[in-house]
Amino acid sequence: KRPVQKTELQTVRTLAIARLQGFDPESDEYKKIMKHIAELSKLIDAERPEKLSPNTIAVVLGNLGIASLVLWHERDNVINTKLFSFIGKPKR
Repeated sequence: KRPVQKTELQTVRTLAIARLQGFDPESDEYKKIMKHIAELSKLIDAERPEKLSPNTIAVVLGNLGIASLVLWHERDNVINTKLFSFIGKPKR
């Protein structure tokens, strides 16, 4: 497995967490740093790419299956078809 390289935001968040150790949890400075850590965490989460949903994979596989069946059928029986116009197009 490849080692995971930290982004700059993750490094800054780690430094902010390490800085917390010098403050009392009830102090204003501690609360201020915690607020910054929460904002950094939101930014880090927003940077992550979205995972493919199982529904998307199913739609793509279904479209490939339909296309291959039509091509296989047209290879043996020459017919004109408009089936490809019904195949789902990716959303943008």
